[in-house]
Amino acid sequence: AKDIATGQNDIIIAGGVDFMSDVPIRYPRSMRKLLLSLNRAKSTPQRLGLVAKILSFKNFVPEAPAIAEFSTGEIMGQSADRLAAAFNVTRREQDEYAIRSHLLAQQATDKGYLDDIVPMHISGAPDAVSRDNGIRVSTIEQMNKLKPAFIKPHGTVTAASSSFLTDGASASLITSV
Repeated sequence: AKDIATGQNDIIIAGGVDFMSDVPIRYPRSMRKLLLSLNRAKSTPQRLGLVAKILSFKNFVPEAPAIAEFSTGEIMGQSADRLAAAFNVTRREQDEYAIRSHLLAQQATDKGYLDDIVPMHISGAPDAVSRDNGIRVSTIEQMNKLKPAFIKPHGTVTAASSSFLTDGASASLITSV
């Protein structure tokens, strides 16, 4: 926006993508370090020594996929629980907000306000994804039955008041006119 305001650009496209349905599976840090060292090796004996270390079985045991934010080590639900506690947001308030959010999304879908969703054909799927598949209309009674999903047993965020693992993409066109 600053570039538009200062006249450095007339048009900017900003976009991003998130794909939690296919999180990266990593190899142990020891394996990653050895592979980087292999790139820096200067002689054949150095390379052969590193290859011998790389071939150790322990280096081929992948780490469990992490859905945590890499800089904090927290998953989104843990961050939400921590922030809810810090700002005194009650479970009831979270549940009511979630219900309202899903209800408004369902109403917008029913009224055709979300017709700008572009259908996506997924390989192997019988039908295209043509609408928000994350809308879950619920009741406060149903939500009260759920246990905390992240910080147990005292957390306030549940499966119904948190986002689910999904993929998404978005782009914005910013112009000076």
